[in-house]
Amino acid sequence: MPVHAMLYQSRISDVFFQAWKAGYITRYEHTQLINVGLVTRLNEEDRAALHRLSHAIKRGWLEVID
Repeated sequence: MPVHAMLYQSRISDVFFQAWKAGYITRYEHTQLINVGLVTRLNEEDRAALHRLSHAIKRGWLEVID
């Protein structure tokens, strides 16, 4: 597993809560989280957090900024 994948896998919930609190997520963070979800076997909690982030972005509750 790449180092960045291990780093982000352990931080998925942190990034989720920071994004939710701020109302936005950076494009870089969003891309990295999606990549981790594609290449890493995630536990149920992390998978659910990624799903909630994606849903919030689609609904306009969270903004993706550059």
